[in-house]
Amino acid sequence: MKNLPKPIHYGLLLLIVGAILGGLLVLVNSFTSVIIAANEIREVEPKLQALAPECSRFEVATDQISDLPDYVSKVFFGYEEEAVTVVIYWTETPAYGNLVMKELIAIDVASNKILNVVITSSILTSHGKDADFVMYDNFFQNINVSTYANQSLDDYSKNDPEIISGATVSSLGVLQGVIIASMHYQNADWGF
Repeated sequence: MKNLPKPIHYGLLLLIVGAILGGLLVLVNSFTSVIIAANEIREVEPKLQALAPECSRFEVATDQISDLPDYVSKVFFGYEEEAVTVVIYWTETPAYGNLVMKELIAIDVASNKILNVVITSSILTSHGKDADFVMYDNFFQNINVSTYANQSLDDYSKNDPEIISGATVSSLGVLQGVIIASMHYQNADWGF
């Protein structure tokens, strides 16, 4: 290696150092990704419990589901005893200003109805204010998933009740999450 020209010598040295650092980064990530995921679940667990208070426990089921649509970041199963009674989608859809609207959409397995939708992110409107998404509390409650599974965003205008005035883009983000979750839930083969 001493007989190599300096540019090649330094290039190989940088390549070796880069490979070592890259390997260390992968190793550190393998430890921290588990911690980050656990913290994320711990943060959202009270909201899962509020959505489905009858459930005794929740499990991340994302890895058990194939063909998840875009914008679905996680899927949770809610259990009563050993039976899955609630499927909860955590969607991340476009919101105003290139931000992300995160929402939990809970669906009752027995009735195929939406239990509720909870916004898990704070989003600003075009007016620079926090959108009042309290309006969505119970708005989607007890509506069969087929109502939204057969819809698209093109079916809505800013005058529809699902759209909050002054927060149109973020409202469409919430609605998009509900449509995506409903469509996937209705078309999936759950086996329970």
